[in-house]
Parts: sequence; structure tokens; C-alpha cells
Amino acid sequence: MLVTNEPARIQCGSPDYILTRANLPIGYIEAKGIGKALDSKNYREQFDRYRHSLDNLIITDYLEFRFYREGMLETAIRLADVIGLSLMAKPENFPLLPI
Repeated sequence: MLVTNEPARIQCGSPDYILTRANLPIGYIEAKGIGKALDSKNYREQFDRYRHSLDNLIITDYLEFRFYREGMLETAIRLADVIGLSLMAKPENFPLLPI
């Protein structure tokens, strides 16, 4: 599998990463800054557009990962929290990643 950062623009926009296998796109990732509120109304239009256009999508702030298949949320996994100026890992959630 190949992960490309800032791939070429596609019809629904420009997700931050594309996952390809044998030159075929198999998934997309839209990433916001660490700790950015993924439920913010500022992102709603973009996230809705991606969810409705891309079959396999991950939306993340690098701490929480939301996995969508065919527009529906399959699972959300939080790998760390920001505590003061530090990140506190949640290693109990690492095995839950569907990769």
C-alpha cells in the first residue's frame, strides 16, 4: 500500500492523504490539527461532501480516528488525549485500529 500526502485534487475536493494499492485508490484521509474539534460546524460541509463521495474515509485530528464506509460511521477510536502540554496515550485502544 502507498500513502500519498497532498494528492491531486479529485471531484469532491482535496483530502490530505490517499491510500492506493496497485495504483488504485482504496481509501482517503482528511486530517485536522491535533485537538481540533472534529464536530465543529466549520468542518461540516467539507466532511459531509467527503463522506458522501468517498467509499472509505478516515477523518482525524491525529488523536481520534473516525472510520467511514460508504458514508456511514463504522467506528471511532481515540489513541491519545492532550493533558496540559503533553499527550497521554491510550494504549488499550491501539488494538482496536482496523488496519
